[in-house]
Amino acid sequence: MKILKLILSITIILLTFSVSAQKVKIKKDVAFVDKVEYLKFDDCGAFSVSCTIMNLNDDDVIILQYQSFDKPNPSPRNPKSKAPYQSMVKESYAELRFLDLELECEIQLSKKKLIKALYKSEVFNKDGSVNKENAEKFARKYHRDISGNRPTVIITN
Repeated sequence: MKILKLILSITIILLTFSVSAQKVKIKKDVAFVDKVEYLKFDDCGAFSVSCTIMNLNDDDVIILQYQSFDKPNPSPRNPKSKAPYQSMVKESYAELRFLDLELECEIQLSKKKLIKALYKSEVFNKDGSVNKENAEKFARKYHRDISGNRPTVIITN
């Protein structure tokens, strides 16, 4: 009987989480949240290093600039492992630039997670304009100083 109550409780908790989560889908450069158009993308191909996020009025709102660099692997080599050790690992991130606000931040979110974070943070007003206060909160919450961790290279002659 206790096991049945435990299983029922866990099921109810999991259903609560799945009901409250937003469903984000990106189809043909349009982001949908819960089957409603939310944002549009431009020049966001697989090999594109920059991307524009637009509101539904086709106004450019955010520029994403993808960056990456190699850095030393922070994990030590396991002497018992037979797998090859990678001495360098690739660090990838995106610079997010709000065009109408002098606001920039560095993020490590996938496109879907970025859309979900923008939606949950209510960065966009109903009319498609950017809510300055919420955009600043978003930047403080999700900003990671990734470019500051780039290894420095000193070249001497």
